[in-house]
Amino acid sequence: MALPSLKDLLDAGVHFGAPAQQWDPRMKPYIHAKRNKIHIINLVHTIRGLAKATHFLESVAMTGRQIIMICTKRQMRSLLHQEAVKCEMPWVTERWLGGTLTNFKTVRSRLSRLEELETMEENGQLDALPKKAQSMANREARRIKKNLDGLRELTRVPGAVLVVDPKREHIAIAEARRMGVPVVAILDTDCDPTGVDIRIPANDDSMRSIGLLLGTIGEAITRGSAAFKQSGRAPEDAVGRVRGEQVQAITAADMLETSGLKDEVTAAAKTTASDDAAKPDAAAKPDAAEATAASDAPATPPATPSEA
Repeated sequence: MALPSLKDLLDAGVHFGAPAQQWDPRMKPYIHAKRNKIHIINLVHTIRGLAKATHFLESVAMTGRQIIMICTKRQMRSLLHQEAVKCEMPWVTERWLGGTLTNFKTVRSRLSRLEELETMEENGQLDALPKKAQSMANREARRIKKNLDGLRELTRVPGAVLVVDPKREHIAIAEARRMGVPVVAILDTDCDPTGVDIRIPANDDSMRSIGLLLGTIGEAITRGSAAFKQSGRAPEDAVGRVRGEQVQAITAADMLETSGLKDEVTAAAKTTASDDAAKPDAAAKPDAAEATAASDAPATPPATPSEA
């Protein structure tokens, strides 16, 4: 799938940000204007971030490394789950459990316990237990499956993490940074972009917006996974301090060249720059009250010869 055009992003409502009173000042570079107390996102940055993200995640998938897709917003869970299953990547749609990455050994032990309980149920061993033991085992299996079902295939540290709404998933981002895992995020104007390596500024409250962006990213991951399967190589080691900033300078230019949107994005960027230049510079003009006071102030009398 090619990158969506600016018109596609506008139709999906990607440009609508959070209410102005909820904004994070660190998102100022990605804001174009404010309309009706709502910030408008600069879609030029959205396409650039999407280009970087798709190119980077496709390259990660081509090495055989896994990408965790995280979104715990109730209205977005089905969208992310659908894309994750299509890409055959691990996913989290319930609460992110603290220590999922930093204490991965314990997480794997709980998943092993879930597989053990499911095997007991299939073999009929669970039916031979007392009723109370059966109830406790079923309750334990439901609890583990609810929180960790999407991480069954995760066997080691992932190659990257894809997050929807970093403000909500700040614990997952903190763990990823501690483990040296690059973070790609779809973030609104009320989010903190500090811990994110590749940023896609967009409306994270709209299903059409998230569906469009996740669909584009999912297609890129699928292409990378297909290329890896055809190569027959073994998966590369996912452990390492590779940061997302190292690929940002290259991926934007590469993806814009191949997407056919380079001229459109360049024209939009020039329009944005001209609009910013046309705005009056308040710092360059003196305050009206200060100018009036300066004009009303008496001139300093020239020095007399004796004073000189």
